[in-house]
Amino acid sequence: MKRQKYCGLLLTVALAGMALSCDQSFDPKGVYEDRLVVYSILSTDRNQQFVRVFSTYDPPGYDPREVGNDRQIRGALVSMQETGSLVQFRDTALARPDTSRYKDSLRLYVGAPFLPQSGKTYRLSVSTPTYGMVTATVTMPSSGTLSVTAGYSAVTVPNSTDPNRLISLHATFSSATRGYLIRMQVDYEVQTDTGWKLERVEIPYLFQGGGFDLTKAVYPTLTRALTHATRVDFVNGGYRAVLNHVILDRHPTRLITFKHIAFYLLQAEANMYDYYSITSGFQDPYSIRLDQPLHANIQGGYGVFGGYTLDSLIFPLPVNFEYNRR
Repeated sequence: MKRQKYCGLLLTVALAGMALSCDQSFDPKGVYEDRLVVYSILSTDRNQQFVRVFSTYDPPGYDPREVGNDRQIRGALVSMQETGSLVQFRDTALARPDTSRYKDSLRLYVGAPFLPQSGKTYRLSVSTPTYGMVTATVTMPSSGTLSVTAGYSAVTVPNSTDPNRLISLHATFSSATRGYLIRMQVDYEVQTDTGWKLERVEIPYLFQGGGFDLTKAVYPTLTRALTHATRVDFVNGGYRAVLNHVILDRHPTRLITFKHIAFYLLQAEANMYDYYSITSGFQDPYSIRLDQPLHANIQGGYGVFGGYTLDSLIFPLPVNFEYNRR
């Protein structure tokens, strides 16, 4: 009998302990930290670079959209340094393209003229009276290479080439490259009421299902670089479908001159690719996630300082290109 009473007492204590351990409040907001937030992506294809500076904020509830004022920081000292040179960024206001949430002007820090160089390392410094100084560094990937290894005839005379013929590219990467993107685009001039206008359209590299239906087209996306070289194939049938879309759907009656085919190689360094991968990698219909994983390389704050290089390979189209309308 004593043993039964002892066991019953132990069971009661255990159940009480479990009940107490489960009675814990949970706050999904976590602990708020008032920190500086900095975003900047350097690019070798423009001579203006941009830095955005914010502070964190704590919404009254659980919906961040309850905060209607953008926490942009004005008057910060922003500079970027590379061996032997220092670029000062100026505080600039621009019209905000989307005012559905924030109504004030878009503020950013502009460095111009400033064209980052492939293979160089840059150090960003942002200083404010309230938050002090934060820093970050980025090393731009060195220039890569692009070459067409098969299907050159499909580029210049597409209707005289098998629609299943591949247009194959070989690309090499820098050792600093974490992710890459290879695109094929066609540039053309179309005559408008105000003169000739240059336009561009991208060529898909895959199609869902059979045929070359542009409504089922798949376009290249930023991909992890597992080696220092890769091959990417485009299909002549997809190229022809885009050309027909331009002359039949976009501009059925206007004069058109197709100028050239451009292949582009974008190389993203580690900070840019990791930020893209972490924030975009869980957006699938089979995962249940309430959090958004954080990637930051800003010393003393939050945000990301990254960069990419852009290399191109241009093929001029012949004057008598079969899709021209003169």
